Amino acid sequence: MGGVRVVEVWRYAMKSAGGERVGAVEVGAHGMVGDRRWACVDRDGVVVSAKQPRLWGRLLQVRAAGGRVYLPGGESAVLNEAAGGLLSAWLGRAVTVTDVVPEGAVLRRYWPQERDMIPSWAAAGGATGGTEVLSGIGSGRFHDFGAVHAVTTGALRRLAEVHGSVVDHRRFRPNLVLDLPEDPAPGEAVTIGGVRLRVQLPTPRCVVPALDPEAPGSLDRGVLRTLAGHYRTAVGQLGTAACFGWYATVEQTGRIETDG
Repeated sequence: MGGVRVVEVWRYAMKSAGGERVGAVEVGAHGMVGDRRWACVDRDGVVVSAKQPRLWGRLLQVRAAGGRVYLPGGESAVLNEAAGGLLSAWLGRAVTVTDVVPEGAVLRRYWPQERDMIPSWAAAGGATGGTEVLSGIGSGRFHDFGAVHAVTTGALRRLAEVHGSVVDHRRFRPNLVLDLPEDPAPGEAVTIGGVRLRVQLPTPRCVVPALDPEAPGSLDRGVLRTLAGHYRTAVGQLGTAACFGWYATVEQTGRIETDG
């Protein structure tokens, strides 16, 4: 699949913080340069993630852009290890900031009450916790699984029809919004300029799409019910999960730019 039009490009310099919409980005073997390079780590050594919204949902309100982190009120700091003080005060819990993905890095999640939002391979059920190992070790990035995460305009239109209203695509935290009538199938190649991606798997969703990126203090259960009721699908050989969007590996590095 070639000649794909790029609607938006998003880079998330810090895991679970708000992203930066950019006009162009370099794509390396492990994904977008600068994407999810930094993360907060709590005192137990667990990577901070909005997948545990009661503890860390406020991080979504922090914007990471241009090498700085910005609080909603405008206070900011250079995005480096010294930003831990500012973010600890904002989150109300002590965190450190790092760009080194530790061996065995894990994060913890909150499972929604909507049972079909829980992947079939998960050990826990209901509104309980789960732990997952990050796949970013060796890549220099704090990403959960795929090097690149994308959604398509066609899938977003269908979601709006099924849900009964438009769902803000930022809830899914994609790197790319692509102008395609439907999602490409696993194994399919997608060429964007000089970059070639290989689709891996549909993206299993968690509680994060229920969090408003502008005010993530409460859960939109309606979004979760739509995903659970209409988007349960096979995820390779892993089992089934409520999915939206897709992960891809990078087969050809290069530069991606938005069109228009």
